[in-house]
This record gives sequence, structure tokens and C-alpha cells, in this order.
Amino acid sequence: MSNESVIKVQLLGREFALRVAPNDRTRMLRIAASLDSRLRAFKQQFPEQSDFVAAVMIALEIAEEREQEQEAVAYDVREVDRALDRLDERLKFLMAAGVPRHPDGADE
Repeated sequence: MSNESVIKVQLLGREFALRVAPNDRTRMLRIAASLDSRLRAFKQQFPEQSDFVAAVMIALEIAEEREQEQEAVAYDVREVDRALDRLDERLKFLMAAGVPRHPDGADE
């Protein structure tokens, strides 16, 4: 993209140049800072591990978190679908029973 800009981020003391869309600059800087923090916490807990191992372990951790979030969203969608099905059945029942559609009893 011609309107991309380059930002520099630090991960475990190493500088990386990233091309980002102008409207993604702040978000990417925030993501990089969060990733660096997680990498540093891992390295502090396991100083004998290489930077590569730290990166792989954090990548796996992030992937697991993402999958858990996707599962939670899928569960919520199923729950909403069930609630809509119950409402649809109730509406059909009420319409079949001749209940007016409007509170004042007037149908359009």
C-alpha cells in the first residue's frame, strides 16, 4: 500500500520495523508493547530459555487465548439463537391464538 507508514517496535531489546496503515499505527504499537511485556515476563520466569523458545511459547499462549475467546463467542451465538427460537415459537403461538399484534389492539 502506498499510504503505509513504517513504525519501529522493540521486542526483547531487538528493534523491528513494521509497515502499517496509518490508522493501525497506535493499535500496532500497543500490541507490540503488550507482546514485549509478555515475552519479558516469560524470560524472567525462565531465563535459561532462548528468545526463540520464549516467542514460540508466547505465540502458543496467544493462540490458545484466541481459540478460547472464539469458543466463548460461538457459545454466546448459540445461546442467542436458542433465545430467538424460543421467542419465535412464542410469537407464533400468540399469533395463532389471535392475540392482537399491537398493545392497543389495533392491527395495521
